[in-house]
Amino acid sequence: MRPFTRLGTVFFLLLCWCGGSVFWGQPPPEVPMTQISHIAPFARDREIADRFTGLAEFSIRLLQWKDTDRPSVIKAQRWLKSEIYKQTALGGGARTPNRAESIRMASDGYWSLESPHLVKIEVGEDIEVIAEPRALRLLGGKPYPLPVVLRNGASAPQTVTLKTTSRKGSATHSFRLLPGQVTGTYMTLHTEADSEAMPSLEVRAQGRTRPIPLEGRVVQAGRLKLRVLDEEGSVTPARIYLTGSDGRDYRPAGTQARVSNADYGQPFGGDYYFYSGGEFQVDLPPGEATLEVVKGFEYQPVSRQVSILAGGSGTTEVRLQKPFDLRRQGWFSGDTHIHPNVYNDHLIRPAEVRLISRAEDLNLPHLLVCNDVDSHINDRQYFQGRPHHLSGEHTILYWNQEMRAGDVNNHVGYLGLKTLVQPAYVGWPGTPLPYDYPPNYHMGLAAKAQGAVVTYVHPGLPSQYPADIALGAADTIDVICQRNEDVNTEHWYQLLNCGFQCPISAGTDAFLNVPYHLIPGAGRLYARVDSPLTYDAWLEAYRKGRSFATNGPLLKFRVNGKEAGEEIRWKTGSLPLEIEAEAVSHVPMTRMDLIINGQVAASQEAEEGGKLIRLIRELEISDSSWVAVRVHGEAHKLIPNDVALYAHSSPVYCYRGNRRIAVRESAAFLIRQIDQLIHRVETRGVFREAADKEAMLEWFRKGQQVYRKIEAEAAW
Repeated sequence: MRPFTRLGTVFFLLLCWCGGSVFWGQPPPEVPMTQISHIAPFARDREIADRFTGLAEFSIRLLQWKDTDRPSVIKAQRWLKSEIYKQTALGGGARTPNRAESIRMASDGYWSLESPHLVKIEVGEDIEVIAEPRALRLLGGKPYPLPVVLRNGASAPQTVTLKTTSRKGSATHSFRLLPGQVTGTYMTLHTEADSEAMPSLEVRAQGRTRPIPLEGRVVQAGRLKLRVLDEEGSVTPARIYLTGSDGRDYRPAGTQARVSNADYGQPFGGDYYFYSGGEFQVDLPPGEATLEVVKGFEYQPVSRQVSILAGGSGTTEVRLQKPFDLRRQGWFSGDTHIHPNVYNDHLIRPAEVRLISRAEDLNLPHLLVCNDVDSHINDRQYFQGRPHHLSGEHTILYWNQEMRAGDVNNHVGYLGLKTLVQPAYVGWPGTPLPYDYPPNYHMGLAAKAQGAVVTYVHPGLPSQYPADIALGAADTIDVICQRNEDVNTEHWYQLLNCGFQCPISAGTDAFLNVPYHLIPGAGRLYARVDSPLTYDAWLEAYRKGRSFATNGPLLKFRVNGKEAGEEIRWKTGSLPLEIEAEAVSHVPMTRMDLIINGQVAASQEAEEGGKLIRLIRELEISDSSWVAVRVHGEAHKLIPNDVALYAHSSPVYCYRGNRRIAVRESAAFLIRQIDQLIHRVETRGVFREAADKEAMLEWFRKGQQVYRKIEAEAAW
């Protein structure tokens, strides 16, 4: 039985949310927001995991107020994720804190949080209010979550009780705190729709009671009704950001709050948003609300102010414009790496995946079945070896597979599978498959035998992918992912410089069931399909490299009239090249680079405020080369998964006679990487038998020999 059933989820949430408190008078929380909460059931020490979970969930909710100090919240989320990984097999046996250390760490985390809406109270010899909330603006008849942090400043354990009172009744939370321990909770404040009476808050400890004044006022809400229309006037799903005049996030009842991720250094992480089918209504405080509507990269994003009148109700329509319509030119977008569910596969259903995909204007979300921290295979029930029946003309849902290996084997995506590849994972301690054998090579060949495209997801070196690509067991790597694109790009260039026609690839690794996570399709691959869109046609275009990857800019690129993925051949002498490239973007770009064999051959600055780049060049090459273009730009809110704007085409391949593209330094680089891989396996690999280890190393050496041959034959 899995440790994280639906019933177990609810019970777990109630425990971690209350921090061990007595629970009265407050509705159960929503789906857990953070990855920390989802991993906690797999931890070696649940008490420590629940303590970290409480802090993670408390802190992320502070970001619903725009003026919360984001760095304090983001810092807490990052180290909590690191610590909770250590508590499971994901941490690779790293040292974990003991219970006393975890109390200190969580306490420091709670006390470091800063928000003008936060109440901080220390209970020692006296009950001292360290920080009071800014004057509250409560909506009549609507609950308000008041964040409170408590610290035991006494030298002995004590029970501290918080109580809120209103005309609707009272709610009480009680906490048993050790000396110096800090915890946090949200106290729900209730108001009457027809009354201006403010609720009250009091603290009780050691027979003492102190009322905490709550300054502010109760206001009457106004109702916003919104319709989002596409370029043809039809209601369309979209990603919505909605901020009330009080600076707080709002969303329709029953809608899941989501938060843009900042775990990878994204400077604009921490924004609340939600997905809408295109029509909704929501109650907001009177004043100017800020509405932002985003739908993929081709639609013009919309940001506008909406006036909300107390007691009023009005309908607003947002008619989206689509100045860039790539579908009409045969280009369709895909994300190679999405997980509808990880850790708990009962939260996101296919209909929700379809809604999110349409909201992001993502044509092909590749949905990857994978193992968990344990041996459970998430979403296996949705795998059919063909498009799901909820697929439509321009949105194709296809469950595929990620082979998530342990410490030395890396993670690989198989796209276009007819049957799941076995083993589905290797190298996971505490599971039936704890050993690092077989190598990815075997599973890659099994996937390719079905006609699948094999890509290494979130790649990093040392890795098995240089050997697998050399031996024909893998096709490429995800250049756009949550890892650093500049590093991934340089590693991808080394493969291209060794003559491998590796198409560019892009996968977000978005977990749809974790609200504070990466946004699906925020990095995506466009592939050109000549025929009407089908899954097989798109996959073949992806395999051939008729594509570009992007987190915003949209590219056109030709070399002597040839597009990405095509070849140019000539016999002798030099080859004149006529380069035509263009990039358009709703997010400002800075420049486009023309890349030949990994080197910048020319650059062009952006114009029209960064919205357009045109690069026209004539030059010559004298030997076999690959040619591509890339685009750079600064960080932006509309680039939510990454630290900077980025786009890159797949190459056009130019061959002089029978000469392959071969750069000696690139072959030497990959030889060294396989040496490091061999060392990692020799020192860290776990094998049932010595023969398995030697067989695995033999495959790596065979791959290395391919690069040694390239190095020896390279002309430069």
